[in-house]
Amino acid sequence: MLEERDRLLDTLRETQETLALTQGKLHEVGHERDSLQRQLNTALPQPYLPAPAFGFASGRSGF
Repeated sequence: MLEERDRLLDTLRETQETLALTQGKLHEVGHERDSLQRQLNTALPQPYLPAPAFGFASGRSGF
């Protein structure tokens, strides 16, 4: 029974270490994603959305 407990405790420690490493990597990747997104926003032109015509295409405004 003590061997089983020791084995479970070892597994728990290993799992906790793996979780800590994974969380650290996730944090780093989040920063990298944010940095890349800023670079994209700077490098790519922003889309231009023309104002709606509101019936002015015929040349008459209706007034």
